[in-house]
Amino acid sequence: MQAHYLPWQSRNEFIKLCVKKVKTEIPTEIEKSYYYGLIVDGTPDDSHTEQFTFVIRYSVLKNGIWEVMERFLKVQDCEKKKVLLAGETAGVSSNKQLVYRCMAYQTQGGVQE
Repeated sequence: MQAHYLPWQSRNEFIKLCVKKVKTEIPTEIEKSYYYGLIVDGTPDDSHTEQFTFVIRYSVLKNGIWEVMERFLKVQDCEKKKVLLAGETAGVSSNKQLVYRCMAYQTQGGVQE
């Protein structure tokens, strides 16, 4: 029996379709989740380039049971060791406080100056 493989164009198209599905499915799951957290970790590699890893962890209700999902988002190279990350992350170091909904105290979410 001879094996038949897809041509490279078809494989690339299949990969693009999978990427499109994943890029729409994960944000949909995160929007439905009640709790989520972003995990960022950095470490230098052999060439003294700082590499940051971004992972998101969130909870999803499936069949009446809460499941914790963890998704790898990306690895980002930071070529300058002394780069100010606040500029890269669009105002994280600004004087704003992130407020989130807490069922224990019934507070509303938003951003406060």
